[in-house]
Amino acid sequence: MNFIADPITAAIHLQPRTWVEWMHDLHVYLLLGEAHGEQINGIGAVILLILTLSGIVLWWPGLKNWSRGLGLSFRHNWRRINYDAHNAIGFWTLLIVSWWALSGIYFAWYRQVVAAVDLVSPLRGMNSPALPPLQPQAYAHASLEAILAAAQRASPLGRLYALSDPSLTTPVVYAQMDLRAPGDFSHRDIVTLDTRTARQLTVWHYGQNHTLGDWFIWSMHPLHFGTLWGLSFKIFWFLAAHVLPDFPLPACSCIESVSAP
Repeated sequence: MNFIADPITAAIHLQPRTWVEWMHDLHVYLLLGEAHGEQINGIGAVILLILTLSGIVLWWPGLKNWSRGLGLSFRHNWRRINYDAHNAIGFWTLLIVSWWALSGIYFAWYRQVVAAVDLVSPLRGMNSPALPPLQPQAYAHASLEAILAAAQRASPLGRLYALSDPSLTTPVVYAQMDLRAPGDFSHRDIVTLDTRTARQLTVWHYGQNHTLGDWFIWSMHPLHFGTLWGLSFKIFWFLAAHVLPDFPLPACSCIESVSAP
């Protein structure tokens, strides 16, 4: 069950899980929950990255025959066709699958990946701003209207997509203000507000990249899930994902035909 907030009264209601949310949990958490599923997924991503790196070594057919590994000929027997198809598909999808593996590692251990990237190319746009210290005082939160108005002032070009805590029971609340299409999290302002005073604490202009490290980290989500560039790209990304079952297929059954002309 999910908790949702009424857009007018902010009253909390229960909503049954949809099949899309179930598929999301299956893909991201393997239905094992955030605590364990993401880590196991990360281990699988490490194995996939090892497969891609070792696969390019096994793919190399030598200087004289390097072009043979790029295509497919149907003039041979089925074993040779299967072997050549495995090699060609692996080569042409190497970058895509490697990125899926890298981003899977990022999702599992994003703090470590961000720290490593920051050492190579310092992050500017993809570093969330640090919160200033909050003054301790008796808790009495501002109105929801005041919170929303403050978020709009902080991001005048944004449209509210989500509020982290509509009931305002936490010391700070995060307002996600989309700058492009609703739900396009690749370009949005994330406004942090003090729930007691509706005071703006920070504004993170997510998607305003300045360094190579920014672009690398920012690309993790859209290039893993294919969320940018419209429906055509999503269909292509869906079809490209079907090359993954080819990676574990053993090529040993075709070894006898590798040396065949």
